[in-house]
Amino acid sequence: MMWYIVASGLAFLTSLYFYRNKAEDIPYRMFRYDAIRNAATAHGIDPELLYSIGWKESNLTLNARGALDELGPFQMRPATFGDVRSGNPEEMLTSWTVASEAAAAYVKWLLERPAVNGDTLKMLKAYNGGIGNLERHTVSPEAVLYASDVLRIMKTEEYQ
Repeated sequence: MMWYIVASGLAFLTSLYFYRNKAEDIPYRMFRYDAIRNAATAHGIDPELLYSIGWKESNLTLNARGALDELGPFQMRPATFGDVRSGNPEEMLTSWTVASEAAAAYVKWLLERPAVNGDTLKMLKAYNGGIGNLERHTVSPEAVLYASDVLRIMKTEEYQ
């Protein structure tokens, strides 16, 4: 009988823990989505595209760090950050606003390149594989797969 009381108590405490954490997460998620939506809208980009890139890059994890020194939820390299925004690239690890603004500015810059010419599929290949590779027509199979994955995420709204 004693083990049943202990097990019931643990189950109850565990359910309270997960319920509390899920409830506390809601304002954080709303702020994250608002920051991404605002940045995308300010740059004339579909917010769903920016969400999907962030989901593919890091599952929308703010403090994500990549193996090649990529930072933030959109996994931008510090040099790329410097090309589209002034300030410290490390801010992408702590601010949804900074990370979203930098990613939106970079996506817009890519879409305006002559090699991309507004084509979302080409832009995604360039986002992953580099604009230089796209311009030289040397896009890697990894970049092609990345582009199709982001479009699938965007279509299915997997990030929610």
